[in-house]
Amino acid sequence: MALDCDSVNGTSLSDIRHYYQWTTPIASFSNHLRHHLLVPLCVAGVLSNILIVAVLLRPSMRSNAFNHFLILIAFCDATVMAQSLIFESVSQCNPLFYTRGWIVFTKIFGISTVLIHSTSLWLTVNMAILRYSLLSRGSSPPSSLCSPISSLLPPPNTTPAALLAMATAIVVAILGSLLNSIRYEIVDEGEFSPSTMNAWGKYRWKEGDQVRNYGIRQPSFWNCTYERTNFWIVAVVLKLLPCLLLTIFMTLLVLTLMEARRRRQRLAAVSSNSNAERTTVLLTVIVAVFMITEVPQGLCALLQGVYPQLRYAVTSLNPLFNMLSLINSATNFVLCVLMSAVFRKECILMFSTCFPLSFSSQTRSDPPTMLNLSSKNGFVPVPTDT
Repeated sequence: MALDCDSVNGTSLSDIRHYYQWTTPIASFSNHLRHHLLVPLCVAGVLSNILIVAVLLRPSMRSNAFNHFLILIAFCDATVMAQSLIFESVSQCNPLFYTRGWIVFTKIFGISTVLIHSTSLWLTVNMAILRYSLLSRGSSPPSSLCSPISSLLPPPNTTPAALLAMATAIVVAILGSLLNSIRYEIVDEGEFSPSTMNAWGKYRWKEGDQVRNYGIRQPSFWNCTYERTNFWIVAVVLKLLPCLLLTIFMTLLVLTLMEARRRRQRLAAVSSNSNAERTTVLLTVIVAVFMITEVPQGLCALLQGVYPQLRYAVTSLNPLFNMLSLINSATNFVLCVLMSAVFRKECILMFSTCFPLSFSSQTRSDPPTMLNLSSKNGFVPVPTDT
């Protein structure tokens, strides 16, 4: 049971009711969407992210540093969606719901989804930062203040730089989730209670059947100080800060993209100079999708901290936020297919081993020579030749 660490007087209580009533239609619509779309969305998301990993692990693709981010992000997204699918598949009438194994999974699900989704978010942030640092390094000489620091770091278009950025994202997500990981404990007092009436007739339940009472609650040492500290760490480190950085570097990437396009038009550059630009477009779209789905959650976290009377209203919107996060997790495959000819080519080559009769003519007539791309302008594993 959650602590009530906010003092509520008559005025704020009326505000709580007002804001909660205002969000009720949105929450009702979100629950309706969740009921009909969560399972097909999770199934499609798991399969599509597995395909991303399979394609990007091919020898011609895995040598590119930019693809390392996409592989790890796809793995995180597939894990979260698989867990959500399992969690959604067990209803309160299912006998598994009343086992200790299920309550353990519920606790792990609550902790790991926060950690894994935050890792995915920070991976996207660091990917944008690394991409912008590469483009800015090529467009302007480094300042004397930043040169000693940059000399200690690997070049941003290399695998060591990508691995360092990914390790940093994982460490930040772990540190931000530490308090949340000890926030709840499993309770088993050895008590039984009658099965609910709406379960009778389902899974062979009948009147008089007893169920074991397992529960999850906050541990005895948990107090309001821990609660407030955990809230602000999760809100700032796992929501607000990555959303702010995404906004900043999204803007910088778009400005850099516009400047590169103007420069290319002015100099009438050859098409090979636009490889880095097309890679930046793909990254920018991925970052934009993250912003659309994550910034509302960051803003609501900030409002909830500043105005505690919004807590219950924001909590009622959790199904909407969960659906936005799942939609975000399922979009990267679509983006790669739509925007990258190389990714489409590798998909065809991969499936040709399973369906040789369907793909043999295409793979013979169109060999994958376009995979031998120059990377001097930056990450160019998935340029778009559309």
